This record gives sequence, structure tokens and C-alpha cells, in this order.
Amino acid sequence: MTGCGGLLSVTTWTIPWNENRSMKIVLAPDSFKGSLSAEGVCAALEVGLRRVLPGAEIVKRPMADGGEGTLDAVSHALADSGARRKQALVRNAAGQ
Repeated sequence: MTGCGGLLSVTTWTIPWNENRSMKIVLAPDSFKGSLSAEGVCAALEVGLRRVLPGAEIVKRPMADGGEGTLDAVSHALADSGARRKQALVRNAAGQ
């Protein structure tokens, strides 16, 4: 999708599909800063994909680039392991 002087250009593909085959789709988005968390993006994408591919296996793996949302992505990845987020008071780089 590209914008051009107020116009929007969208590219679409037609994929021949055999209903007897299963499809696995991995969703691995980053957050949309200021609007959706990576988990929210996964949820929105899944809703749309289920409309057109109701039988697809959808695997959600929210990502982060080290900025905002990184701890949420790590927490999501470790959710089944029993890991949990804890707060701690720590010293800064200057040892203060």
C-alpha cells in the first residue's frame, strides 16, 4: 500500500487454494505506536483473516523492536511458562 498525493494504491494477490489443504499463518507485527499494541494488531489481523480463511491455523507472535511494547511482547511470549513481570528498585548506570 502506498500513498501518492492523497490517493491510495493497494496491491492485491489472488492465491489459488485447495480447500483440503490447511493453511498456517504466522502473525508477527510490532505495535502501531499510539494506537494499537502488538497484541492488538494480532487480534485485528486475526479477525480479518478469519473472515476469509476460517479454517486457517493462526499463530500470534507479537514482536517489539526494543522500544515501547517490548516487555508486553516478552510477557506474551513467556505466558505459558509461568513467568511473571515484577517491579524492582535498581541503581542507575552511575550507581546512584
